[in-house]
Amino acid sequence: MWVETYPFSPWQDASNGLGGQDLSALCYVKCIADTGAAGTQVDQATVQVATAVDTITLRYAEGGGAIAADADINTYTGASGAAGTITTVDANANTVGEIINCINGMGVGQTATRRYRAALADVPPALATVASDLLVRAQTNILLGRNHPGLRILIDSSTVGLMAADDIWVGIGTSQGCIEGSSAWFPDYFEDIPGSSDVGGVNTPVRSSSINPRLTEQAVVRHYQYRITGFAIQALFATTANICVHDINNNVIWWEPLTAAAVTPFQDRSRTPIVGPVGSPLFFRFWGTGAITDGAVYVQAERRAV
Repeated sequence: MWVETYPFSPWQDASNGLGGQDLSALCYVKCIADTGAAGTQVDQATVQVATAVDTITLRYAEGGGAIAADADINTYTGASGAAGTITTVDANANTVGEIINCINGMGVGQTATRRYRAALADVPPALATVASDLLVRAQTNILLGRNHPGLRILIDSSTVGLMAADDIWVGIGTSQGCIEGSSAWFPDYFEDIPGSSDVGGVNTPVRSSSINPRLTEQAVVRHYQYRITGFAIQALFATTANICVHDINNNVIWWEPLTAAAVTPFQDRSRTPIVGPVGSPLFFRFWGTGAITDGAVYVQAERRAV
């Protein structure tokens, strides 16, 4: 009996989408600590965002004690906030990448910790933050478990900073957030980031050991490559409308004008996909001029291991 077969494709689905403005995220964050500074079990952890003073505050409790600000977080060089606070207009914490580094306990001059994990979300790491870029969030639980992507720290689309023109960003290859091994390269070595990065260059290995430490012979790294094969946009700008696609280094690898004041039906690019560089997630931006009518942005995408 003849059976029709189809060739195997190395590409897997990596689509992502957002419901509209104020839903693009600066990063994912969660607590991954097994023990705290006193050596007992961490049993509470929260993140709080206050835009009035442009701060992200991390707190935890261990051994049944009271939750308190993590004093190791604001030890990066030039930190201006209170204990446990990352101030997003400080010189060493005013880009997406620097904020992620500080949450991960590897900011410039910071006392090294591995209590939290932060990962890229919808915007490139090189983008700079300005005052009031983030949406306010009350203390929210981030003790979320090993297989949870983490809490999304949301960006205020109406400020002139990360969202320069009421734009909407969608990350491709970042939606797994803080799940270990889910980055654009693997193994991602998150557990093996070395100790302190203090000003004197002294490496102080104060991190607790990994539950499953990497072995030297596991040092081979593989990468993912992402491509966009279509998109549909319900939001619209009144005067001009555009899309562009950035790589992890904030290079624009695709730019295209759209019809203003009109919903963009699904644009099939499967025959001519927008292909990113190996090892880099992609960041899809919808932007324009004139009044915006809010709506969803959907990006159809794929990935393959290289």
